[in-house]
Amino acid sequence: MPKQRIILVIVLNSAIIAAEIIFGLLGNSIALVSDALHNLGDVLAIVIALIAIIYTEKKATREMTYGYIRSEMMASFTNSIFLTATMIYILYTSVTRLLSPEPVNGIYMIILASIAFIANSLSVFLLRDFRHAHHNHSEHTCEETQPEDLNLKSAYLHLLGDAGISLGVLLGGILIYFFRWSFIDPIFSILFSLYILYESAKILRKTFFSLMDIAPSNLGSIEKSILSHPEIKSIHDIHISQPSSKEVYFSAHIVLKEENKLEKIESLFEEIREDLKKFNVTHALLQPETEKYHEQDPLCKSHC
Repeated sequence: MPKQRIILVIVLNSAIIAAEIIFGLLGNSIALVSDALHNLGDVLAIVIALIAIIYTEKKATREMTYGYIRSEMMASFTNSIFLTATMIYILYTSVTRLLSPEPVNGIYMIILASIAFIANSLSVFLLRDFRHAHHNHSEHTCEETQPEDLNLKSAYLHLLGDAGISLGVLLGGILIYFFRWSFIDPIFSILFSLYILYESAKILRKTFFSLMDIAPSNLGSIEKSILSHPEIKSIHDIHISQPSSKEVYFSAHIVLKEENKLEKIESLFEEIREDLKKFNVTHALLQPETEKYHEQDPLCKSHC
Protein backbone atom coordinates (compact mmCIF):
# COMPACT_ATOMS: atom_id res chain seq x y z
CA MET A 1 0.00 0.00 0.00
CA PRO A 2 1.41 3.43 -0.90
CA LYS A 3 2.49 5.15 2.31
CA GLN A 4 1.22 8.43 0.85
CA ARG A 5 -2.38 7.23 1.13
CA ILE A 6 -1.97 6.29 4.79
CA ILE A 7 -0.36 9.67 5.54
CA LEU A 8 -3.27 11.40 3.74
CA VAL A 9 -5.76 9.49 5.92
CA ILE A 10 -3.82 10.50 9.06
CA VAL A 11 -3.78 14.21 8.07
CA LEU A 12 -7.45 14.12 7.09
CA ASN A 13 -8.56 12.56 10.37
CA SER A 14 -6.26 14.78 12.45
CA ALA A 15 -8.01 17.83 10.97
CA ILE A 16 -11.37 16.30 11.93
CA ILE A 17 -10.17 15.74 15.50
CA ALA A 18 -9.00 19.35 15.92
CA ALA A 19 -12.26 20.74 14.48
CA GLU A 20 -14.49 18.46 16.57
CA ILE A 21 -12.70 19.27 19.82
CA ILE A 22 -12.81 23.04 19.17
CA PHE A 23 -16.45 23.16 18.07
CA GLY A 24 -17.47 20.50 20.59
CA LEU A 25 -16.20 22.72 23.42
CA LEU A 26 -17.71 25.87 21.85
CA GLY A 27 -21.03 24.15 21.25
CA ASN A 28 -21.00 22.33 24.63
CA SER A 29 -21.35 18.97 22.86
CA ILE A 30 -19.93 15.95 24.68
CA ALA A 31 -20.89 13.80 21.67
CA LEU A 32 -18.57 15.77 19.40
CA VAL A 33 -15.71 15.64 21.92
CA SER A 34 -16.17 11.89 22.47
CA ASP A 35 -16.27 11.33 18.70
CA ALA A 36 -13.03 13.35 18.42
CA LEU A 37 -11.33 11.23 21.08
CA HIS A 38 -12.52 8.10 19.31
CA ASN A 39 -11.07 9.43 16.08
CA LEU A 40 -7.83 10.13 17.95
CA GLY A 41 -7.63 6.45 18.89
CA ASP A 42 -8.21 5.50 15.27
CA VAL A 43 -5.54 7.92 14.03
CA LEU A 44 -3.12 6.31 16.47
CA ALA A 45 -4.14 2.92 15.07
CA ILE A 46 -3.40 4.15 11.54
CA VAL A 47 -0.06 5.58 12.68
CA ILE A 48 0.72 2.16 14.17
CA ALA A 49 -0.15 0.57 10.83
CA LEU A 50 2.26 2.93 9.10
CA ILE A 51 5.01 2.28 11.67
CA ALA A 52 4.45 -1.47 11.35
CA ILE A 53 4.84 -1.24 7.57
CA ILE A 54 8.05 0.79 7.94
CA TYR A 55 9.52 -1.57 10.54
CA THR A 56 8.49 -4.65 8.58
CA GLU A 57 10.90 -3.49 5.89
CA LYS A 58 13.76 -3.51 8.40
CA LYS A 59 15.82 -6.70 8.45
CA ALA A 60 16.78 -8.57 11.60
CA THR A 61 20.16 -7.74 13.12
CA ARG A 62 22.50 -9.44 15.59
CA GLU A 63 20.98 -7.29 18.34
CA MET A 64 17.36 -7.65 17.13
CA THR A 65 17.33 -11.24 15.91
CA TYR A 66 13.52 -11.21 15.59
CA GLY A 67 13.52 -7.77 14.02
CA TYR A 68 10.84 -5.36 15.23
CA ILE A 69 7.95 -7.74 14.80
CA ARG A 70 6.39 -7.05 18.23
CA SER A 71 6.20 -3.28 17.72
CA GLU A 72 2.65 -3.52 16.35
CA MET A 73 1.30 -5.39 19.38
CA MET A 74 3.19 -3.27 21.91
CA ALA A 75 1.91 0.00 20.45
CA SER A 76 -1.63 -1.36 20.06
CA PHE A 77 -1.65 -2.50 23.68
CA THR A 78 -0.54 0.95 24.90
CA ASN A 79 -3.03 2.78 22.69
CA SER A 80 -5.94 0.58 23.71
CA ILE A 81 -5.21 1.28 27.40
CA PHE A 82 -5.17 5.02 26.65
CA LEU A 83 -8.39 4.78 24.64
CA THR A 84 -10.12 2.75 27.38
CA ALA A 85 -9.19 5.31 30.06
CA THR A 86 -10.39 8.16 27.85
CA MET A 87 -13.74 6.52 27.15
CA ILE A 88 -14.33 5.80 30.84
CA TYR A 89 -13.85 9.54 31.50
CA ILE A 90 -16.22 10.43 28.64
CA LEU A 91 -18.76 7.93 29.99
CA TYR A 92 -18.56 9.52 33.45
CA THR A 93 -18.93 13.03 31.99
CA SER A 94 -21.88 11.96 29.84
CA VAL A 95 -23.77 10.42 32.76
CA THR A 96 -23.16 13.58 34.79
CA ARG A 97 -24.43 15.72 31.90
CA LEU A 98 -27.50 13.48 31.52
CA LEU A 99 -28.36 14.01 35.20
CA SER A 100 -27.71 17.77 34.95
CA PRO A 101 -28.63 18.79 31.36
CA GLU A 102 -27.01 21.83 29.74
CA PRO A 103 -27.93 23.55 26.46
CA VAL A 104 -26.15 22.21 23.37
CA ASN A 105 -25.58 24.04 20.06
CA GLY A 106 -27.12 21.65 17.56
CA ILE A 107 -25.92 23.54 14.49
CA TYR A 108 -22.27 22.93 15.46
CA MET A 109 -23.02 19.23 15.75
CA ILE A 110 -24.71 19.17 12.34
CA ILE A 111 -21.90 21.01 10.54
CA LEU A 112 -18.99 19.18 12.14
CA ALA A 113 -20.61 15.73 12.03
CA SER A 114 -21.38 16.25 8.32
CA ILE A 115 -17.74 17.14 7.61
CA ALA A 116 -16.52 14.20 9.74
CA PHE A 117 -18.88 11.78 7.97
CA ILE A 118 -17.63 12.87 4.53
CA ALA A 119 -13.96 12.74 5.63
CA ASN A 120 -14.34 9.34 7.31
CA SER A 121 -16.10 7.95 4.24
CA LEU A 122 -13.23 9.23 2.07
CA SER A 123 -10.71 7.58 4.44
CA VAL A 124 -12.61 4.28 4.19
CA PHE A 125 -12.45 4.55 0.40
CA LEU A 126 -8.69 5.21 0.51
CA LEU A 127 -8.03 2.12 2.64
CA ARG A 128 -10.68 -0.17 1.16
CA ASP A 129 -8.74 -1.39 -1.88
CA PHE A 130 -5.44 -1.87 -0.07
CA ARG A 131 -6.28 -4.13 2.87
CA HIS A 132 -4.73 -6.99 0.91
CA ALA A 133 -2.02 -4.96 -0.80
CA HIS A 134 0.66 -4.87 1.89
CA HIS A 135 2.66 -8.08 2.28
CA ASN A 136 5.27 -9.10 4.77
CA HIS A 137 8.49 -9.81 2.90
CA SER A 138 10.52 -10.85 5.94
CA GLU A 139 12.83 -13.74 5.19
CA HIS A 140 11.54 -15.97 7.95
CA THR A 141 8.02 -16.06 6.50
CA CYS A 142 7.48 -19.36 4.75
CA GLU A 143 4.00 -18.81 3.34
CA GLU A 144 3.62 -18.70 -0.41
CA THR A 145 0.53 -16.51 -0.16
CA GLN A 146 0.24 -13.82 2.46
CA PRO A 147 -2.80 -13.52 4.75
CA GLU A 148 -4.99 -10.46 4.87
CA ASP A 149 -3.20 -7.58 6.61
CA LEU A 150 -5.08 -7.53 9.93
CA ASN A 151 -3.35 -4.31 10.95
CA LEU A 152 -4.74 -2.39 7.98
CA LYS A 153 -8.04 -4.24 8.18
CA SER A 154 -8.43 -3.10 11.79
CA ALA A 155 -7.75 0.51 10.79
CA TYR A 156 -10.25 0.15 7.94
CA LEU A 157 -12.96 -1.21 10.24
CA HIS A 158 -12.33 1.56 12.79
CA LEU A 159 -12.75 4.21 10.10
CA LEU A 160 -15.88 2.46 8.86
CA GLY A 161 -17.21 2.64 12.42
CA ASP A 162 -16.24 6.32 12.61
CA ALA A 163 -18.36 7.05 9.56
CA GLY A 164 -21.33 5.40 11.27
CA ILE A 165 -20.71 7.25 14.55
CA SER A 166 -20.41 10.60 12.74
CA LEU A 167 -23.73 9.86 11.08
CA GLY A 168 -25.20 9.24 14.55
CA VAL A 169 -23.87 12.57 15.84
CA LEU A 170 -25.35 14.26 12.77
CA LEU A 171 -28.79 12.79 13.50
CA GLY A 172 -28.45 13.82 17.15
CA GLY A 173 -27.59 17.38 16.12
CA ILE A 174 -30.67 17.52 13.91
CA LEU A 175 -32.89 16.37 16.80
CA ILE A 176 -31.32 18.94 19.14
CA TYR A 177 -31.59 21.77 16.60
CA PHE A 178 -35.24 21.17 15.67
CA PHE A 179 -36.69 19.69 18.88
CA ARG A 180 -34.33 21.08 21.57
CA TRP A 181 -33.70 17.57 22.88
CA SER A 182 -30.40 18.32 24.63
CA PHE A 183 -30.48 14.97 26.43
CA ILE A 184 -29.78 13.30 23.07
CA ASP A 185 -26.15 14.52 23.19
CA PRO A 186 -25.09 12.66 26.38
CA ILE A 187 -27.14 9.61 25.35
CA PHE A 188 -25.24 9.37 22.07
CA SER A 189 -21.99 9.88 23.99
CA ILE A 190 -22.84 7.02 26.36
CA LEU A 191 -23.67 4.73 23.44
CA PHE A 192 -20.45 5.69 21.61
CA SER A 193 -18.35 5.19 24.74
CA LEU A 194 -19.82 1.74 25.42
CA TYR A 195 -19.23 0.70 21.81
CA ILE A 196 -15.64 1.96 21.86
CA LEU A 197 -14.96 0.29 25.23
CA TYR A 198 -16.23 -2.98 23.79
CA GLU A 199 -13.96 -2.70 20.73
CA SER A 200 -10.98 -1.58 22.84
CA ALA A 201 -11.42 -4.54 25.19
CA LYS A 202 -11.09 -6.95 22.25
CA ILE A 203 -7.90 -5.26 21.06
CA LEU A 204 -6.52 -5.12 24.61
CA ARG A 205 -7.21 -8.82 25.12
CA LYS A 206 -5.65 -9.86 21.82
CA THR A 207 -2.51 -7.73 22.23
CA PHE A 208 -2.04 -8.80 25.86
CA PHE A 209 -2.28 -12.46 24.87
CA SER A 210 0.24 -11.85 22.10
CA LEU A 211 2.74 -10.09 24.37
CA MET A 212 2.38 -12.88 26.96
CA ASP A 213 2.87 -15.55 24.25
CA ILE A 214 -0.42 -17.22 25.11
CA ALA A 215 -1.03 -20.10 22.69
CA PRO A 216 -4.00 -19.91 20.30
CA SER A 217 -6.97 -22.19 20.94
CA ASN A 218 -6.15 -24.49 18.00
CA LEU A 219 -3.00 -25.96 19.60
CA GLY A 220 -4.69 -29.35 20.08
CA SER A 221 -5.62 -29.46 16.40
CA ILE A 222 -2.04 -28.62 15.42
CA GLU A 223 -0.70 -31.45 17.60
CA LYS A 224 -3.23 -33.90 16.15
CA SER A 225 -2.29 -32.87 12.60
CA ILE A 226 1.40 -33.55 13.23
CA LEU A 227 0.73 -36.90 14.90
CA SER A 228 -1.37 -37.99 11.91
CA HIS A 229 1.86 -38.67 10.00
CA PRO A 230 2.61 -42.43 10.36
CA GLU A 231 6.37 -41.84 10.74
CA ILE A 232 5.87 -39.83 13.94
CA LYS A 233 5.61 -41.52 17.36
CA SER A 234 5.14 -38.47 19.61
CA ILE A 235 5.69 -34.75 19.94
CA HIS A 236 6.92 -32.74 22.93
CA ASP A 237 8.33 -29.38 24.08
CA ILE A 238 5.70 -27.55 22.03
CA HIS A 239 5.88 -23.76 21.83
CA ILE A 240 3.59 -21.48 19.84
CA SER A 241 3.21 -17.70 19.84
CA GLN A 242 1.71 -14.91 17.75
CA PRO A 243 4.09 -11.92 17.85
CA SER A 244 2.06 -9.91 15.32
CA SER A 245 -1.27 -10.04 13.54
CA LYS A 246 0.35 -11.73 10.53
CA GLU A 247 2.90 -14.03 12.17
CA VAL A 248 2.53 -17.30 14.11
CA TYR A 249 5.69 -19.06 15.34
CA PHE A 250 5.74 -22.76 16.19
CA SER A 251 8.48 -25.06 17.50
CA ALA A 252 8.48 -28.66 18.71
CA HIS A 253 10.57 -31.79 19.18
CA ILE A 254 9.40 -34.61 16.89
CA VAL A 255 10.05 -38.22 17.97
CA LEU A 256 10.34 -40.52 14.95
CA LYS A 257 9.39 -44.22 15.04
CA GLU A 258 12.56 -45.33 13.31
CA GLU A 259 15.86 -43.95 12.13
CA ASN A 260 15.74 -42.29 8.73
CA LYS A 261 18.12 -40.63 6.37
CA LEU A 262 18.33 -36.86 6.60
CA GLU A 263 16.71 -36.47 3.18
CA LYS A 264 13.64 -38.42 4.28
CA ILE A 265 13.35 -36.42 7.52
CA GLU A 266 13.59 -33.17 5.58
CA SER A 267 10.86 -34.35 3.23
CA LEU A 268 8.62 -35.25 6.20
CA PHE A 269 9.21 -31.90 7.86
CA GLU A 270 8.41 -30.09 4.62
CA GLU A 271 5.03 -31.88 4.62
CA ILE A 272 4.46 -30.87 8.25
CA ARG A 273 5.30 -27.23 7.52
CA GLU A 274 2.85 -27.31 4.62
CA ASP A 275 0.16 -28.70 6.95
CA LEU A 276 0.92 -25.99 9.52
CA LYS A 277 0.08 -23.28 6.99
CA LYS A 278 -3.56 -24.33 7.42
CA PHE A 279 -3.25 -23.08 10.99
CA ASN A 280 -1.66 -19.79 9.86
CA VAL A 281 1.78 -20.84 11.12
CA THR A 282 4.34 -18.71 9.27
CA HIS A 283 7.54 -20.05 10.85
CA ALA A 284 8.08 -23.60 12.15
CA LEU A 285 11.17 -24.91 13.93
CA LEU A 286 11.13 -28.72 14.17
CA GLN A 287 13.72 -30.90 15.92
CA PRO A 288 13.87 -34.63 15.04
CA GLU A 289 14.57 -37.11 17.85
CA THR A 290 14.73 -40.87 18.44
CA GLU A 291 12.41 -42.95 20.62
CA LYS A 292 14.72 -42.27 23.55
CA TYR A 293 12.68 -39.08 24.16
CA HIS A 294 9.25 -40.63 23.67
CA GLU A 295 8.12 -40.19 27.30
CA GLN A 296 8.77 -36.43 27.38
CA ASP A 297 5.88 -34.15 28.35
CA PRO A 298 4.15 -32.55 25.32
CA LEU A 299 4.47 -29.13 26.93
CA CYS A 300 7.84 -27.92 28.19
CA LYS A 301 7.50 -27.50 31.97
CA SER A 302 11.01 -26.24 32.58
CA HIS A 303 13.03 -23.46 30.94
CA CYS A 304 13.50 -25.26 27.63
